[in-house]
Amino acid sequence: MIIRNKILALLASPRELFSTLLLCSTMVFAQEEVKDVFKPSDDLKQIVGLTERYGMTPRLKKVHKLSKMLSEEEISYLWDFLNKKHTSDPLDEHSLNPVKNDVAVALLEQEAIVEEYGSKMMEMFNAKDKSGAFRHDIVWRDYCIQFLGQWFTVCFTEDEKLKVIDFIYSSIDSNKGTSIPGSALIAINLNKSQLTAEQKLRLLKTALKVASKPDYGELARMSAFHIAAEHSIRFKSTQPEVMKMLKSCINSKCGACLKMSAIAALGTVGVVDDEVETIIAKYCKSYDIRLRKAAYGAKKKLKL
Repeated sequence: MIIRNKILALLASPRELFSTLLLCSTMVFAQEEVKDVFKPSDDLKQIVGLTERYGMTPRLKKVHKLSKMLSEEEISYLWDFLNKKHTSDPLDEHSLNPVKNDVAVALLEQEAIVEEYGSKMMEMFNAKDKSGAFRHDIVWRDYCIQFLGQWFTVCFTEDEKLKVIDFIYSSIDSNKGTSIPGSALIAINLNKSQLTAEQKLRLLKTALKVASKPDYGELARMSAFHIAAEHSIRFKSTQPEVMKMLKSCINSKCGACLKMSAIAALGTVGVVDDEVETIIAKYCKSYDIRLRKAAYGAKKKLKL
């Protein structure tokens, strides 16, 4: 009865009614506004380096305890951290990247697939500052390519898979001389079981291109040797070109690691001719244990 009388009183006074309604709506809005503000947990704050314990090890321990059912707000908070420049963190890039790596793994392993995962990795790989320089260091950009290779297995549609593969391929020529071309080839090859014959042939031809040109860098060429050799077994018409490329490297003045990789790749191709026999016999007697070991491995595969 008391409440009814108050309502009647308000209705009799429009000005008071308006003021009361305005006050109530303001209070509701304020409550919603507070509710919408995300407050990260202390563990999340530590992961992103906002606590006194910002060392790599304690932060990694918190990452490894992350839930596999993170909220949208928590995921968004972690994306902001991954996109943060290493110069904005108390750790140097060598210590920060392992933390970022494990956070990216945690997001990839969420029970509910993080649908924007691929697009976020692409954005971070290409992100640039106003100066035109890349926002992220080469190691983290390399990680982005590797994670895209892992993301490929959970892509929802064929169109998305094609987008991811094309993006990875585009990183090869634009990053010559870095670790990225090799990581790109490995990322695609990681998903070889899901590639069509046409896509596998594209991978083989790209690997041949990278393997044949020194400006791609030694690490990239080493990866390319093995990928080209592996897929040449299926596409036998390419074997003469692959063999020529491997022999050219072995007979040149290239470094021992590159030469060792090329010798091992000969064993993968599985083709034996007089020149191959000569190469294997020569390097089985090498004073360099790396070359000798590679030659013996190839000899065993080729049954020489």
